[in-house]
Amino acid sequence: MKIEISMSLERIEDVGDRPLAIDADIEADPKNWGAMSRQLWQCADLLLANDKKTYCQAWMLYGLAIETALKGFLLAWKDGPYQGSAEQRLKDIIGECRHDLQKLYKKVMPGDIDERTQKCLQFAAECIQWRGKYPSPSAGQLKDSKFWASISVSPGPVLRDLHEFLLNNLEPKQQP
Repeated sequence: MKIEISMSLERIEDVGDRPLAIDADIEADPKNWGAMSRQLWQCADLLLANDKKTYCQAWMLYGLAIETALKGFLLAWKDGPYQGSAEQRLKDIIGECRHDLQKLYKKVMPGDIDERTQKCLQFAAECIQWRGKYPSPSAGQLKDSKFWASISVSPGPVLRDLHEFLLNNLEPKQQP
Protein backbone atom coordinates (compact mmCIF):
# COMPACT_ATOMS: atom_id res chain seq x y z
CA MET A 1 0.00 0.00 0.00
CA LYS A 2 1.40 3.34 -1.01
CA ILE A 3 0.26 6.53 0.70
CA GLU A 4 1.09 9.88 -0.77
CA ILE A 5 0.90 12.97 1.34
CA SER A 6 1.18 16.44 -0.03
CA MET A 7 1.31 19.65 1.93
CA SER A 8 1.20 23.25 1.02
CA LEU A 9 2.71 25.86 3.27
CA GLU A 10 0.75 29.05 3.42
CA ARG A 11 1.66 32.24 5.17
CA ILE A 12 -0.34 32.73 8.33
CA GLU A 13 -1.92 36.15 8.23
CA ASP A 14 -2.98 38.18 11.25
CA VAL A 15 -1.26 36.12 13.92
CA GLY A 16 -0.26 39.22 15.80
CA ASP A 17 3.25 39.67 17.13
CA ARG A 18 3.55 36.15 18.52
CA PRO A 19 6.65 34.57 16.99
CA LEU A 20 6.36 31.23 15.24
CA ALA A 21 9.99 30.32 15.95
CA ILE A 22 11.10 29.57 19.49
CA ASP A 23 14.18 30.97 21.14
CA ALA A 24 15.43 30.62 24.70
CA ASP A 25 14.51 34.14 25.78
CA ILE A 26 10.92 33.75 24.60
CA GLU A 27 10.40 30.32 26.12
CA ALA A 28 11.79 31.33 29.51
CA ASP A 29 9.92 34.65 29.82
CA PRO A 30 7.11 34.14 32.36
CA LYS A 31 5.10 36.92 30.72
CA ASN A 32 4.86 34.76 27.58
CA TRP A 33 3.59 31.89 29.72
CA GLY A 34 1.01 34.28 31.17
CA ALA A 35 -0.07 35.44 27.70
CA MET A 36 -0.51 31.84 26.55
CA SER A 37 -2.44 31.02 29.71
CA ARG A 38 -4.77 33.96 29.13
CA GLN A 39 -5.35 32.83 25.52
CA LEU A 40 -6.22 29.30 26.65
CA TRP A 41 -8.66 30.71 29.22
CA GLN A 42 -10.31 32.92 26.61
CA CYS A 43 -10.68 29.96 24.24
CA ALA A 44 -12.34 27.96 27.01
CA ASP A 45 -14.75 30.82 27.74
CA LEU A 46 -15.66 31.08 24.05
CA LEU A 47 -16.15 27.34 23.71
CA LEU A 48 -18.37 27.15 26.78
CA ALA A 49 -20.39 30.20 25.79
CA ASN A 50 -21.08 28.62 22.41
CA ASP A 51 -22.19 25.17 23.63
CA LYS A 52 -22.61 24.02 27.25
CA LYS A 53 -22.27 20.38 26.11
CA THR A 54 -18.57 21.03 25.49
CA TYR A 55 -17.87 21.65 29.16
CA CYS A 56 -15.27 18.85 29.41
CA GLN A 57 -13.34 20.34 26.49
CA ALA A 58 -13.69 23.81 28.05
CA TRP A 59 -12.45 22.44 31.40
CA MET A 60 -9.52 20.85 29.55
CA LEU A 61 -8.59 24.33 28.28
CA TYR A 62 -9.18 25.90 31.72
CA GLY A 63 -6.93 23.23 33.19
CA LEU A 64 -4.24 23.87 30.58
CA ALA A 65 -4.52 27.61 31.31
CA ILE A 66 -3.99 26.95 35.03
CA GLU A 67 -1.13 24.53 34.30
CA THR A 68 0.57 27.06 32.02
CA ALA A 69 0.15 29.86 34.59
CA LEU A 70 1.49 27.63 37.40
CA LYS A 71 4.53 26.66 35.33
CA GLY A 72 5.11 30.28 34.30
CA PHE A 73 4.86 31.27 37.96
CA LEU A 74 7.42 28.61 38.88
CA LEU A 75 9.74 29.84 36.12
CA ALA A 76 9.42 33.40 37.42
CA TRP A 77 9.84 32.72 41.11
CA LYS A 78 12.52 30.06 41.23
CA ASP A 79 15.38 31.45 43.31
CA GLY A 80 18.86 31.84 41.91
CA PRO A 81 20.35 32.23 38.44
CA TYR A 82 19.68 29.48 35.96
CA GLN A 83 21.48 28.41 32.82
CA GLY A 84 19.64 26.33 30.27
CA SER A 85 16.31 26.06 28.52
CA ALA A 86 12.91 26.67 30.07
CA GLU A 87 12.12 23.01 29.36
CA GLN A 88 15.10 21.82 31.41
CA ARG A 89 14.39 24.36 34.15
CA LEU A 90 10.77 23.19 34.38
CA LYS A 91 11.91 19.57 34.55
CA ASP A 92 14.20 20.51 37.42
CA ILE A 93 11.47 22.49 39.21
CA ILE A 94 8.37 20.37 38.69
CA GLY A 95 9.87 16.92 38.43
CA GLU A 96 7.20 14.45 37.42
CA CYS A 97 4.14 16.63 38.14
CA ARG A 98 3.31 17.05 34.42
CA HIS A 99 -0.49 17.59 34.34
CA ASP A 100 -1.05 16.98 38.06
CA LEU A 101 -2.51 20.38 38.89
CA GLN A 102 -2.71 19.66 42.62
CA LYS A 103 1.02 18.89 42.85
CA LEU A 104 1.86 21.96 40.76
CA TYR A 105 -0.42 24.08 42.95
CA LYS A 106 1.36 22.82 46.09
CA LYS A 107 4.72 23.83 44.60
CA VAL A 108 3.37 27.38 44.23
CA MET A 109 1.15 27.51 47.33
CA PRO A 110 2.49 25.14 49.98
CA GLY A 111 0.06 24.01 52.63
CA ASP A 112 -3.42 22.60 52.54
CA ILE A 113 -5.74 23.06 49.58
CA ASP A 114 -9.35 23.80 50.41
CA GLU A 115 -11.79 21.12 49.25
CA ARG A 116 -13.43 23.18 46.48
CA THR A 117 -10.07 24.14 44.92
CA GLN A 118 -8.89 20.54 45.23
CA LYS A 119 -11.99 19.24 43.41
CA CYS A 120 -11.68 21.86 40.68
CA LEU A 121 -7.99 21.12 40.11
CA GLN A 122 -8.59 17.36 40.07
CA PHE A 123 -11.49 17.64 37.62
CA ALA A 124 -9.51 19.98 35.35
CA ALA A 125 -6.57 17.53 35.45
CA GLU A 126 -8.89 14.67 34.47
CA CYS A 127 -10.20 16.77 31.59
CA ILE A 128 -6.61 17.36 30.42
CA GLN A 129 -5.74 13.67 30.78
CA TRP A 130 -8.84 12.11 29.24
CA ARG A 131 -12.31 13.64 29.82
CA GLY A 132 -11.73 16.45 27.30
CA LYS A 133 -10.38 14.06 24.64
CA TYR A 134 -11.76 10.55 25.09
CA PRO A 135 -15.11 8.97 25.99
CA SER A 136 -13.56 6.80 28.73
CA PRO A 137 -10.31 6.60 30.69
CA SER A 138 -7.40 4.30 29.96
CA ALA A 139 -6.01 2.00 32.61
CA GLY A 140 -4.48 4.01 35.43
CA GLN A 141 -6.40 7.22 34.74
CA LEU A 142 -8.82 8.68 37.27
CA LYS A 143 -12.30 7.15 37.13
CA ASP A 144 -14.32 8.50 40.06
CA SER A 145 -17.32 10.00 38.20
CA LYS A 146 -19.61 10.29 41.24
CA PHE A 147 -17.04 12.62 42.82
CA TRP A 148 -17.95 15.31 40.29
CA ALA A 149 -21.61 15.84 41.19
CA SER A 150 -20.74 19.24 42.68
CA ILE A 151 -18.68 20.47 39.71
CA SER A 152 -20.47 23.04 37.62
CA VAL A 153 -20.25 23.56 33.87
CA SER A 154 -18.07 26.65 34.34
CA PRO A 155 -15.04 26.82 36.64
CA GLY A 156 -16.58 29.54 38.76
CA PRO A 157 -14.67 31.92 41.00
CA VAL A 158 -12.36 29.29 42.52
CA LEU A 159 -10.25 28.73 39.41
CA ARG A 160 -10.84 32.21 38.00
CA ASP A 161 -9.41 33.80 41.15
CA LEU A 162 -6.45 31.41 41.15
CA HIS A 163 -5.81 32.10 37.46
CA GLU A 164 -5.90 35.86 37.96
CA PHE A 165 -3.62 35.65 41.02
CA LEU A 166 -1.05 33.67 39.03
CA LEU A 167 -1.21 36.01 36.03
CA ASN A 168 -0.91 39.08 38.24
CA ASN A 169 2.24 37.65 39.86
CA LEU A 170 4.22 36.50 36.84
CA GLU A 171 6.89 39.15 37.26
CA PRO A 172 10.30 37.58 37.85
CA LYS A 173 11.54 37.86 41.41
CA GLN A 174 14.14 40.59 41.82
CA GLN A 175 17.53 39.27 42.86
CA PRO A 176 19.35 41.28 45.59
